[in-house]
Amino acid sequence: MLVITLAENLLDPGFERQGVSILGGEPFAQAEGLMALVKELRHRGCQHILCYSGYTLETLKAKAKHQSAISEVLADIDMLIDGAYVEALADGAGSWTGSGNQRVIDMRETRRAGQIVLY
Repeated sequence: MLVITLAENLLDPGFERQGVSILGGEPFAQAEGLMALVKELRHRGCQHILCYSGYTLETLKAKAKHQSAISEVLADIDMLIDGAYVEALADGAGSWTGSGNQRVIDMRETRRAGQIVLY
């Protein structure tokens, strides 16, 4: 029920939005809850889901071998901004990143191409 309420609030029709961004703490530390939220957002017609993670995509894929919820989230989100925030690299940050080591990954294209495609 909490996930349904959260999704309803995030998609409140009283506010204009292009999608939902999910960020930390570390969203993938609660992989089952994250998966439930992503599924509920999709069920309610959310067209774009962006997720931040301090883990790299490669690390998330390795974790997914033992946690299927991570795999399901990676299969359903549109964008992933990965990598730990590094204060010393903050000057190299991009539009959506906090530090220069982080990547903005187009997950739809990554799944199609079978390799990481940056946005």
